[in-house]
Amino acid sequence: MNAPKVPARPFPDSSDALLWSSAQRGDPRAFEQIVERHQSMVCAVTYAGVGDLALSQDLAQETFVVAWKRLGSLREPDQLRAWLCGIARTLAANARRRRARRGGETAALDAIAEPDAAEISPLECAIARDEAALLDRALANVPAAYREVLVLFYREDQSVADVAAKLALNEAAVRQRLSRGRGMLREEVTALVESALSRTRPASSFTVAVLAAIAVAGPTTGTIAGASGAMASGAAVSTKAGAGLGAVAVAGPIAGLATAWLASRLVRAGARTTEEAQAIGRHFRVGVGFAFGMVAILLASIWLGRDHLASASWWVAIGTTVWTAILLGGFMAMQGPMRREIAGIRGATKTTDAEYAPELIRRGLGSPGPARWETRARLFGLPLVSFASGGLDAGDYSVRGARGWIAIGDLAISPLLGIGGVAVAPIAIGGATAGILSLSIGGLALGWLSIGSLAFGWYAIGIVAVAWRGAIGAPAIAHDYALGPGARAIEANTATATAWFQGQWFAAPAAIFVALIPILVLLSIVIPLALLARRAWRMRDGQGGPASSAVGAAADIDAAAPAAPSPERLHALDALRAVSLLLGLLLHSVLPYVLPPGFWAVGTASPVGILGWLAHYLHSFRLETFFLLAGFFGALIVHKRGLAAWIRDRAVRVLLVFLVALVPVKLALAAVWIWGGRATGWLVLPEPAASLPLWTLAVRWLFEERWPAIVIAHLWFLYYLAIVSACWAVAWLLIGRFGWLPATAARGRGLVRAVLSSRLAPLWLALATTPILTLMTGPDIDTPDRSLAWHLPVLALYGVYFAIGWGLHGARDLFPILASRWARLLIGGLVVSFVSAIGVGLRLEGGPWALANAQALRWGGAFAVSLAMASSVLGWIGAFVRFCGTPSATMRYLSDASYWIYVIHLPVMTALQVWWAGSGLPWWLQVPLVNLATLAVSLATYRVLVRSTWVGAWINGVRR
Repeated sequence: MNAPKVPARPFPDSSDALLWSSAQRGDPRAFEQIVERHQSMVCAVTYAGVGDLALSQDLAQETFVVAWKRLGSLREPDQLRAWLCGIARTLAANARRRRARRGGETAALDAIAEPDAAEISPLECAIARDEAALLDRALANVPAAYREVLVLFYREDQSVADVAAKLALNEAAVRQRLSRGRGMLREEVTALVESALSRTRPASSFTVAVLAAIAVAGPTTGTIAGASGAMASGAAVSTKAGAGLGAVAVAGPIAGLATAWLASRLVRAGARTTEEAQAIGRHFRVGVGFAFGMVAILLASIWLGRDHLASASWWVAIGTTVWTAILLGGFMAMQGPMRREIAGIRGATKTTDAEYAPELIRRGLGSPGPARWETRARLFGLPLVSFASGGLDAGDYSVRGARGWIAIGDLAISPLLGIGGVAVAPIAIGGATAGILSLSIGGLALGWLSIGSLAFGWYAIGIVAVAWRGAIGAPAIAHDYALGPGARAIEANTATATAWFQGQWFAAPAAIFVALIPILVLLSIVIPLALLARRAWRMRDGQGGPASSAVGAAADIDAAAPAAPSPERLHALDALRAVSLLLGLLLHSVLPYVLPPGFWAVGTASPVGILGWLAHYLHSFRLETFFLLAGFFGALIVHKRGLAAWIRDRAVRVLLVFLVALVPVKLALAAVWIWGGRATGWLVLPEPAASLPLWTLAVRWLFEERWPAIVIAHLWFLYYLAIVSACWAVAWLLIGRFGWLPATAARGRGLVRAVLSSRLAPLWLALATTPILTLMTGPDIDTPDRSLAWHLPVLALYGVYFAIGWGLHGARDLFPILASRWARLLIGGLVVSFVSAIGVGLRLEGGPWALANAQALRWGGAFAVSLAMASSVLGWIGAFVRFCGTPSATMRYLSDASYWIYVIHLPVMTALQVWWAGSGLPWWLQVPLVNLATLAVSLATYRVLVRSTWVGAWINGVRR
């Protein structure tokens, strides 16, 4: 479906409050007019605060970006001007403090290059720079209150009324401040200041820049593709590369520690004795301590030298290289003692390779030790393909070299292509690489063209890049050309350097490789772990032998009580948990008919009312039900296996799934959103972005994000489930430390029993959650998918339902009561949801009546949503207990598949929506077709890739 054409200015005479309400409903044109209306005022406030023209423009743009991110936080939209001024003054004050920490004022305005213009002569440019410098000096000693009025007055064509309206002052106060401000300026510069200020008024390009920045800074699952608009400048390539590699550098230690922990657990699964497993764990803890110490040294060095890093490029390059060498050398030095200790243990326990081989054969396993394979076909005496690995056994591991035309191994040496931990070849890819084309995945690269964390060569791109001809990095050191923070070269961070890099044949491939580094790092982690997990999976059923206890202990990683059946398997709750996830597919399938273009890959300017209510209804209870069941099954695991087992389960099946799935899912969504925006007309990319391939735009979007504004898409529920679980575990441990656990748990169960057994249970739950919903920034329940910063009201809401589920585990006799009331609870939830949807609509629509009754609408709407939520959650539980309590092979299969389906469904579903956007199919036909097609694709991938593989054991637990 194509987005309808709309007038360029759809709100010509609207008030600030109505514009703000329209912007909150997702209309970007309304926010564009807000920017146009108030840009002069905001620029004046920031310029008055910092006294630097270029910086003030940047801060003014940032002011509107911050306002966009906080669309729902302005409680009184008629105070928009004062709110924007407050943000601008705060940003200006922060900028002044940063400038003071860096050694005082920055260069004067005469250091700022004027834009090129054919009609302006060099003499006029020089005069303009002199005027700007004089303006800066003349205003520097004027107090901020008078400076704001002066700046805004001359930018608004000398209108006292406009200035008074902008700053919420009366005209007499403005005239008084103007008079005193003029008096503070010297007589001989007054005319010059007036002229210069008039010419610094923000141009129309200011609004365009703000809208592009908003698209980048505040993406949701509906505005991801907007980030591509910021790619129009080719000069941004270097900063994107630096940002991407910098993200790898920051995330690397965290991901490394998490990966090492999981790998150690999986390696322990193959330990031959309990003593061996304990030795592996002990050496792992030593390694973690060493890694933490090295990371602490790195962070301390960055902190202490933060004011000098940009001017100390050589020291940064040398220090980073030395730090990396010490880190890697330390880990290599630790391997020898561990191998010797494990060899001693195996000798003492008679589990050496020769003695343990029969046990491996009995289990149907081969040796996890060194492996070598090569093709029989040879060319000039070398095999076409050669593979060599030290294996997975902690006791037998040693580096193995591969030699061939295509060599893959721990040490790969080739006359053509080498891939491995250390690769030496004309084309070398791996951890540490040397060659003509040297591509290191987050490590050291040496070559003619080298790309890596530490890159050295004729051309170099990396976090630290040192080259002769050209370098891009932070720092970047070269003889000829360099781009990046702390660049050092004959042409460093100049237009000439940028143009030179853009003209090189390797510019596009290098940018793509750098953009893909996070994914390659992820694959370099996932592939080895997959091999380890496969071995642990195959050994999970091994019985007998000296390693049985170690294997059983390590198998807890894969076990997951909620997904694993037991004699008392709760089929009804398993089914409900699956349905609460699968209803997410229905929710997302109707959003193209509810949200405007840009807030969904395919949007509409004419929402379908019944689908809007359906989306509201599903959104009001679906995840609350899921979190309640998560609490219930969490209590079940703790009751059966202990708190430690539950924490491990959450770390592996929730947090690790979130971390591994996030980047691939975001890349797929970004590509689909850009495709949908271009196909339906709401996204028009500037040149040269419009000519870039879709996947290139999607990859580059990742580098527009800045911490903590990281879009987490529909996977945010995993992030918040991990947070809720962690907080609950900490509280559990603290309460247990003081000996209060039995009494607290008993009181909690008693409270849950008293509330849920009452016929007024929905009312009591609604009264408990209504205050939380009044703190939401939107009209109902916020979706915190834009940032990793904790959204406390959302966290509190789901924490409440998680706690109810935990208490319900000790009061399972309530299930028959809920089953007997399921009909009236569900009907009540549906009826109240109609009322709550009306309240949400009134708040979104705005208007004089809604603004005049804002508080009543907020509290009344919050209560209605809370009541619909509570009634629906309890009604769905009762219905499933009533009708789905008996085993069902189909429902069991869907229960096992639901987790995988929900994680991968959104890119698939959105792509189908874009594909069918111009088909002309009515919504009542397209919605079921999209759901069925998405479900079919997801189930097919589950059957082939997940169900009988280690991936299924990872995300669902061991099936028996």
